[in-house]
Amino acid sequence: MKRMSISFTLGKASRQHEANVDHSNRKFIAENVDKTRVHLNVSYVRQDVEDAYRQLFGESVAAYNAAQKRNDRKIADYYAHIANGKREEAFYEAIVQFGDSKTAPCGSEEGKIVEEMLDEYVRSFQERNPNLYLFNAVMHLDEASPHLHINFIPFYTQGRVNGLEKGVSMKQALIEQGFVPQGIKQNQLVAWEESERDFMEEILHRHGYS
Repeated sequence: MKRMSISFTLGKASRQHEANVDHSNRKFIAENVDKTRVHLNVSYVRQDVEDAYRQLFGESVAAYNAAQKRNDRKIADYYAHIANGKREEAFYEAIVQFGDSKTAPCGSEEGKIVEEMLDEYVRSFQERNPNLYLFNAVMHLDEASPHLHINFIPFYTQGRVNGLEKGVSMKQALIEQGFVPQGIKQNQLVAWEESERDFMEEILHRHGYS
């Protein structure tokens, strides 16, 4: 059985070089991009992040504001509230890749198989992760090897004593999905990332790789 590596890297919105939606959507072209192949990229979901916030949290923010007696405690723009704060990340970006430029370059036979595996991964992402709202996802085929950029907003739906009944929290989102912390070295984020890599391994095996 042929061997192929997997890579799953998580970036934060607060660090532009880690989570850059404009780069994912090719609103600007980096030096490592082949401009003649940009049209080959596959866009699965493309929703403005602020629109996604209004869709996800509009009702909860309205209910929260209605309960506030002081105007200075009301939230006018929840996306800006999160993005400008320091408690939570506004969104995350996962970069997912099978193989690399040597084992599965774009356009090669292995590269085509990798495209199928990436397609399988991204199409099942939302079902596997109901608390990670997928607002942007694209497969890049204009660089050295195929890979995915997946942008999502982590949200909780179980009401808290204080704050919104539905809001942004990676920790709470993953706990609601069943990833209960098992200690400092095995928190919910580590457990979730391991679960995603396990799913990537399953895809590899189904396509005859180890």
